[in-house]
Amino acid sequence: MRIRRNESYRYELDDQPAGSFYLERNGKRSSAGKMKVFNISPSGLAILTSLQLPVEPDTKIIVSFSLDHAGDAFEFKGRIMHHKWIGQQHLYGLLLETSSSDQQRITQAVKRHAKERHERRKRAANMPL
Repeated sequence: MRIRRNESYRYELDDQPAGSFYLERNGKRSSAGKMKVFNISPSGLAILTSLQLPVEPDTKIIVSFSLDHAGDAFEFKGRIMHHKWIGQQHLYGLLLETSSSDQQRITQAVKRHAKERHERRKRAANMPL
């Protein structure tokens, strides 16, 4: 299956922040699962988890995460679009149901995350040995 990504950016996260998710199908909700955010875009997310999830159009996934300790907490509903293995983990690509204000919040959080990462690397490079 070919994946079409028409996004202005897709930001890969080196630190892979932790989060949680659950699935909804036919009005029923699963128990919460653990995940890590692999990358993010204004309307998409790639997550890593040890769990095998169904890639079915009638199954919704609800994800909760934060990109940094002091930043916004996000919770979005979406669909699992594709799956692949990365080492011992499952990588799932999600299409999120986001409004334009949600997309702006994501963009601002990514900018803050990138700035903080740059400042951490700069401090680490200037530390005496």
